[in-house]
Amino acid sequence: ISNAFDILAFFIILIFVAIKITHAGTPYFNDETWSYGPAVYNMTLNGPSLLPGSIPAHLSRGHPLLFYFLSSLWLRIFGYSVFNAHLFIVFISALYLIAVYYFTKKFYGVFPAIVTLILVALQPLVQTQAAMLLPDLFMALLTILVLQSYLLNKVLLFNIYAALLIFTKETGIAVWLTVFLFDCFQRRRERVLNIIIAQIGRAHV
Repeated sequence: ISNAFDILAFFIILIFVAIKITHAGTPYFNDETWSYGPAVYNMTLNGPSLLPGSIPAHLSRGHPLLFYFLSSLWLRIFGYSVFNAHLFIVFISALYLIAVYYFTKKFYGVFPAIVTLILVALQPLVQTQAAMLLPDLFMALLTILVLQSYLLNKVLLFNIYAALLIFTKETGIAVWLTVFLFDCFQRRRERVLNIIIAQIGRAHV
């Protein structure tokens, strides 16, 4: 059954990608036009870099440069065009949907994973941004990987994904902080429960 659902998930994502590719030639719009598009174009011309000042501050708006770096690296390989820039985001959106499916499958089972995949793929926000040169879906992908690493107690992967998230956009620190506070609360609760259990045990002795 699991393999059948995996194949179904593959075809759902494939159909999603095929539809979004038809939108990849759409001209830049809104934030793409005055911020991300020009910034990625500038870095593509001058060479991908993570160093501060590698693109003018009025283009990067002071954001960390990982998204610009990856976008420009893609465009240096495949050639600069609006279509190829959007194709990079279509690729990211496919990875995001894969992560959504396997995250849900890991913790809730295959049927909820398929339902979640379909619902997420049909979300207007995902439909819109899956072919726009914006970092939101890349951040969503990294957020899922951060949460999955934490829940599986993969400390190294958690730190890597959390760092990548923060280097994508400064607001990514909110995810790390939320997980940190949740972990502190969980550990404190476990200590309190252990003390209570110990006290109950002593009372019975």
